[in-house]
Amino acid sequence: MESGSEEKETFEDIVKKYQHNVYRYCCLMLRNKNEAEDAAQEIFIKAYINLEKYRYNQSFEGWLFTIAVNHCRTVLRKQKRRRILDQLLDIRTNEASAEALFFETDSNLLSDFHMLSSLEKTILVLHTVEMYSLKDIASIVGMSPSAVRKKYERMKNKIIKESESKGEWSIGKQYKV
Repeated sequence: MESGSEEKETFEDIVKKYQHNVYRYCCLMLRNKNEAEDAAQEIFIKAYINLEKYRYNQSFEGWLFTIAVNHCRTVLRKQKRRRILDQLLDIRTNEASAEALFFETDSNLLSDFHMLSSLEKTILVLHTVEMYSLKDIASIVGMSPSAVRKKYERMKNKIIKESESKGEWSIGKQYKV
């Protein structure tokens, strides 16, 4: 059995190994640097607290990303509730973060990314940015590999169709969606 300091060192190594990938995923999903930093920290805290629930016969990175996916979904749901409440109360804020301004630009890729559901964004980011196989993604999001594959194909066609309707056919090819 490891002592407390050895366990701390081991977990620090885990954080160092995965922090960039977890943070990048959070940035892409939450579209806000500060929220992504907070989310990444909370994800590692959840992983540490729930380390005894990790099954050694599964990929640790896959288990960690399952926590990340679920945490980001929760954050996005809370953001949506906040936006709805703000609209109901007619509260308007004029200060937009640099990230919000960046993601609200007319950039073709970002506007196509914006139209995707949370699940579609997760599949796209994990597959194209994090380079996970569709089988690994299926394990992370709790779907069958064939369902993830079908979802990915539909999403790809959705992006291509949207690009074609805007006269931007090259976007699907350019970004290898």
